[in-house]
Amino acid sequence: MKLKTIIYGLTTVLLASCVGEDIEIIPNPAITANSVRFERRLTSIAIDENFKFDLNINGQKIDSNDERFSTNFSSNDETIATVDDSGTVTPLEGSQGKEVIITASLIPTDLELNEITESITEKDTLIIGLVTISENEANLFTDTNNNGSTVDEITSIIENGYIPKITINENFTEIDVNQEEEINLTATFQNRKNEVEEIEFSWSSSDENILTIDANGKLSPISKGTASISAIAEFEGETISSEEKTIIVSEETVIIEPEPITEPEDTVQIVGSGNLQSNSSYTVDGSFEIFTENGKNFISLSEDFSAQGLPDLVLYLSNSTTSNAGAPIVASPETTTDRPVALSGSGAQTFEIPATINPDEFQNVLLFCRRFRVRVGFGVINR
Repeated sequence: MKLKTIIYGLTTVLLASCVGEDIEIIPNPAITANSVRFERRLTSIAIDENFKFDLNINGQKIDSNDERFSTNFSSNDETIATVDDSGTVTPLEGSQGKEVIITASLIPTDLELNEITESITEKDTLIIGLVTISENEANLFTDTNNNGSTVDEITSIIENGYIPKITINENFTEIDVNQEEEINLTATFQNRKNEVEEIEFSWSSSDENILTIDANGKLSPISKGTASISAIAEFEGETISSEEKTIIVSEETVIIEPEPITEPEDTVQIVGSGNLQSNSSYTVDGSFEIFTENGKNFISLSEDFSAQGLPDLVLYLSNSTTSNAGAPIVASPETTTDRPVALSGSGAQTFEIPATINPDEFQNVLLFCRRFRVRVGFGVINR
C-alpha cells in the first residue's frame, strides 16, 4: 500500500506582532511511515508471559487511550497469539516454537486530518519461546565484541532458555587458620529465564583437611593450604555446580591497612551518568547520575524515571547488564541503616551508596523486580 504523508498539527501561520513584524509558527513534524514505530520490538516472547506493545510517533510515546489517534492491533494467527485493543499480546497454549506477526494500524483522528483515509502500519515478527528477548537484547548477545554469542545460540536460548547457573556471592580469597569470627558463604541461583530463584544448595570442599564447609555455608579452616569450594543444587533432574571458589588458608591473619582519611570536599562532583533502558518485556524510562559530595557517594534517578509501575524494585551496581548475581544492592523497597531511603518505581530520588561499595569498580546499574523475580532494565555508566 502506498502510504500518504500526513501532516500533523497546524499549517504554517503568519501572525502580526505588536511592532508589525511577521512571526513564523513552525508546524509539528509530519507523520509518515518512518515516524511510527513500536517503542520496543521483540525477537521472542515467553509462552507464559504477556507483552504490551506501545507506539512511538516522532519520538513521542503514545498509548491506546490517546484520542488524537485511532489505533488497532491485530495478530496474523490468533491460534498462536492474540492481541487486545491496548496492544497486549498473549501467547496461546501449544504455540511454543511458532512465529506470529503483530500489526499496529494508526489513523490520526484530529479534525485537521479528517481527510486521511489510509492507515500507517507497524509490524513485528516474533517467536513464541521459553523466554522474552527484545531485539536490543538479541543484538547485545550476538555482538562478537561483547561475548561471542551467535545467532544459533540465541535460537537455543529462545527454545530452551538460559543455562541455569549458580554464583557464589562472596569475593574474599583468603582466611586465617585461627579465624574466630564465623564466616559463611551464600550463593545465587538463576533459572532458565535468567531470573533469581530460591533453591536449596549443598556445599563441598576439595580438601577437608584444609577447609570444611557445612550445609549452611559455614567455613571452618583446619590447616594451612588451599582448597576449592563449590555450591551444588538439583534442578530439573540435573546436578548444577557453581564455578569453584579458591580459598587460601593462611597461618597469620591478613591485616589490611585502612586507606588514609582525607578531608571531604564541599563541592558536588559528577563521576558517572547514563540512560536507563529495558532489558526485559517491561518499559523503563529515565536517567541516572553518580556523584560525590562531602566525601560520600550518591546515585540519583531523574524526575522522569519510571519502571512501568513495578513493585519491589531493587537497584544494583553490576558488571553485567542482565544478571544481579553477586552485585551489591544500592537501593531497595525496605529501608536499612545503609539505605535510609526506600526505592519507588517512578520519580526523582537520591540514595547514598554504602561506604563498603566503590562505584568505580562497576560498569552498569541494574534494576530487578524481586517480587516477580525478573530483571527489568539497566544503564551503562558513562564516565
